[in-house]
Formats: sequence, C-alpha cells, structure tokens
Amino acid sequence: MEFEINIDKINIDNLQYIAWSLLFTAIGLYGLFIKMGQKSRLAFLPYVNLAKLGDMIDMPKTGIIAAFFGIIDFGANSIDIYLQNHLMDDTFLMTIFVVYICIHYIYILFRTILLNRLRKDFGRKWQWMIPFLFVPGLTLAYWGYSKRIQV
Repeated sequence: MEFEINIDKINIDNLQYIAWSLLFTAIGLYGLFIKMGQKSRLAFLPYVNLAKLGDMIDMPKTGIIAAFFGIIDFGANSIDIYLQNHLMDDTFLMTIFVVYICIHYIYILFRTILLNRLRKDFGRKWQWMIPFLFVPGLTLAYWGYSKRIQV
C-alpha cells in the first residue's frame, strides 16, 4: 500500500491564507482586548485592530502605520494576483512585484514592533517572536484564549 499526497488538492492561495490569518488575528485580538480590560468590537475589523492594539499598548503611531501598510499590502497583493492571472508585460509585473515586496516588509516590520511590545507587556521571553513572525494569527488566537497567558 502506497501513501501519496496530492499537493494540488490542498493548495491554499494567497488570498485564502490572508483571509484565515485575518480571522485568527481578529479572534485572538478580541480575546486579548478582553484580557486587557477593553471589550472592543474593533478587534473584528481587519487592520483597524492593529491601530487599536497600538493605542492600548501606548504605541498609537506605530499601530496606525501598521494598519495603513496592512491595508495597502492587502490591496497590492490582490492587484498582484489579478495581474499574474492576466498576461501582462514582464517588466511591468516585476515593477509591481518589487513595490509589493517593499510594502509587505514595511507592514511586517511595524506589525512585529507592535507584537514585540505586546510580548514585553505580557512579560514573555523573546522566543515568542518566532511564532509571531511566522503564524501571527494563530499565535494571537492562542494568547487571546489561553488561561496560561495573563496580562
């Protein structure tokens, strides 16, 4: 008996990944907001929740910048996917791709600054930044609803 995995059947595209990540982030931030004493439905608004988080951890400008670049990152990703599906000039596609990568890394930088401050406020070690970098939505969901993580 052979065991075979067909990768084509479990393929997740970029927009599906972003949607799941936003969902887990919203759920986790809602739990964190409750733990921090502010029950806010803003946790369920994508990217606006980062601005609210920045406000709650005394970094409002960083939160607004992260939310701004998060929205632009989502739009640029959507445009990039659309353009890749419609044959365009390679030079134009490469230019769009380079701009998208720059925006994406600026967004990741500011989101990481926020999550690092959150980690420090919760008194956690630097090792928590590894899951925050690779699976931030799942990590926030764990932090929001785990009894082991306290403010």
